[in-house]
Amino acid sequence: MLLSHSQYAEDLGSGFSSDEESNYKKMYEEDINPFAAFSKKERHQRYKELGLRDKITLRSGCFLLGNK
Repeated sequence: MLLSHSQYAEDLGSGFSSDEESNYKKMYEEDINPFAAFSKKERHQRYKELGLRDKITLRSGCFLLGNK
């Protein structure tokens, strides 16, 4: 992929392409979102409380449903 001189200069001046910038912005916003952190913590806590059979069933179900 060849960039024109103006596009190349624009990318150098900003330091990030728009895709990279949006990815970092999304990661930053997720990191400071207290609701996402709380949800993740609660999910992890509930998973730790599951029994061995339940963990195996959950992992198997996620694996099977996650693959097309």
